[in-house]
Amino acid sequence: MNNKLESKIIGITGLVVAVSFIIAFTINAITDINSLKEESTTKSRLIGDTIARSIRTIMLTGNGNIASQWTDDLRMINRLKGLYVIESDGMLAFRSTRTLDTVNQQIGKTLFHREKRTPIRIMDENDPRLRWVYKNKKGMEYIDQGPEGSLFTQLRPIFSGVKCAKCHTKKPEILGVLKIATSIEEVDVGIKKTITMTIAGAIISSTFVIGLMWILLRIVVTKPIAQVAYTIKDIIISERPDKAVEYESADEIGGMVENFNIMTARLNEMYTTLEEKVAERTKQLVQAERIASAGQLATGLIHEIRNPLSGVKLSIQLLENEVDQSLKDDILQISREVQRMESLLNDLLRFARPHPPIFSAIDINEVVSRTVSLTRRRAQSSSVEILEKLREPLPRIMADPSLMQQVFLNLSLNAINAMPDGGRLTIESLYENGFVEIRFTDTGHGISEDYIGKIFDPFFTTRGSSGGSGLGLSISFRIIDEHKGQIEVDSKGGSGTTFTVRLKAV
Repeated sequence: MNNKLESKIIGITGLVVAVSFIIAFTINAITDINSLKEESTTKSRLIGDTIARSIRTIMLTGNGNIASQWTDDLRMINRLKGLYVIESDGMLAFRSTRTLDTVNQQIGKTLFHREKRTPIRIMDENDPRLRWVYKNKKGMEYIDQGPEGSLFTQLRPIFSGVKCAKCHTKKPEILGVLKIATSIEEVDVGIKKTITMTIAGAIISSTFVIGLMWILLRIVVTKPIAQVAYTIKDIIISERPDKAVEYESADEIGGMVENFNIMTARLNEMYTTLEEKVAERTKQLVQAERIASAGQLATGLIHEIRNPLSGVKLSIQLLENEVDQSLKDDILQISREVQRMESLLNDLLRFARPHPPIFSAIDINEVVSRTVSLTRRRAQSSSVEILEKLREPLPRIMADPSLMQQVFLNLSLNAINAMPDGGRLTIESLYENGFVEIRFTDTGHGISEDYIGKIFDPFFTTRGSSGGSGLGLSISFRIIDEHKGQIEVDSKGGSGTTFTVRLKAV
């Protein structure tokens, strides 16, 4: 993914950079070529102006020495490739590059006359350029291709004047056309050089810039994105969002990485909390299954035990009036044990056949207060202080008040029994995150780690032969579960115990 993203970015930006450099270098090349052409044509025009004035001077003066010197000077101009005086029919009047040796003899009257010995047609008499010059009485410039390269050609009309009448009696308005061909080979060379430099410059510059952009892109963009991608892959493989990307920057990429790390940290926290909640809920489901199984077993046992137990109780009552005084103490002990068995059977019956809850919107603080009033005398006899910390007002909850009182009564009595030498029971109500919580905290001997996972099991008790059926917490657990709530315990041996009942607020 990283390579594809990097290739796309480099491809798009590289194309933009390359096109930009090509356009820039092309514009610069066109400017240089135009400047070179302008400079070359300017020089050629200067040569043309000089030749035109020189010819006119020679024509008017008829000075052979001047003509001889002038022809020698023309031979020194390398740029000059052709000099012709052409009549209206396109025939040569005289030609500089081949017949300059005869110019000295033709100065004067014969200068603009056609050479009779070697007549040469320079231009077609119907040539549109020649016709245009004669018709419009203006000069013309154009570029031809010669064997040695490009030629800048000028067609300049030679006008008749007053001083020309002595030689040209007919007085034509245009005596002839001066055709001057100068080489602009340096323009061709310059164009080739400019094109070569343009292509090379565009390639080198584009390569350098694209390479630099690729390095910066990899450091600033693709590397942190790749780290994020690898981290996500590690999270998927490990199934634990506990990874972070090590990258710090004040730009948008740095902000993205920072937010990604915050997200993974929160996900990890939620994942850990979820694991704890799943473990707790699994524990509750296992506990509920145990209670259900124990309830089914208890239902059968109650019927099997209650009938013979009733017979035993009746027999004991009959024996109390017939036995000697020496046996009455034994009979009384047997009667107490039978009553204990009846109490256990009643607990089993409530456990096995709980009545369905009748829900209504209640104030849980009122249920807590009624429970405290029922247990206060028992607490005072055990030197236990009951401290109420009830938040007012509390949202109402949907619950069965009698069943909730049974739960609170059981938790309060368990706390009092856990403090045989006296202590304090704090009952606190509060509201957090949409839930109403009731906490029972005692200062008793606590519950050891070996027993903490068994206290909600049916028939489990730490009171031994001192009393208790071990069903109170199991029944409480079932009632809270039927109310879609939770009951939790937090305790360490020797440091007291806290039971928390958590119910959804209306």
